[in-house]
Amino acid sequence: VVFQWRRISGSRIKGSWADRLPQVEQVVSQAQFDAAVEGSIYGAATLAGQGKWVAPDGIVNPNGFAGFASSGAPLVTVLERPVSYTLDLIGSGVAESEALRRGGVLLGGIVQTQVRDAARLAASTDIAARAGVGYIRMVGPGACSRCIILAGKFFRWNQGFKRHPRCNCTHIPTAQKMLDGARAEGF
Repeated sequence: VVFQWRRISGSRIKGSWADRLPQVEQVVSQAQFDAAVEGSIYGAATLAGQGKWVAPDGIVNPNGFAGFASSGAPLVTVLERPVSYTLDLIGSGVAESEALRRGGVLLGGIVQTQVRDAARLAASTDIAARAGVGYIRMVGPGACSRCIILAGKFFRWNQGFKRHPRCNCTHIPTAQKMLDGARAEGF
């Protein structure tokens, strides 16, 4: 996707990105679908690995997480954001090449967030479909202070806090019964 960004014309930023946008949207949508497939099976595999598989009340449809931004807006809306950002930078005096580079960085972050969010949302939906199942937040290297204070806490599918871009924390599905047992044993 960023490769497509690098090919846009500096003299025709809006138009040359518009020419590439349908292909970019298709690639990102496919990546979201693939991530949602993985997210939708993540809970079952994790619970089975803990020896506490819980049957879901329904099956996650990965198609529901592709082609849309995690905000619910059409995916194309967020994929167009680097154009206005780049043009604003140029308008404020930033050199065209630097503005295009920054626009590419923004695009990379948008794509990464939207693909990861498709997986997270599918996994969360799968958790919601399993009675007595929630997740424990596991922080990754470089976690922010908001994430660190939530590490190791159990949440139901509808709890937690608002996600932030480039968050690298992982939600580990688990059954409430397993967590209660682990706490009772001093873990």
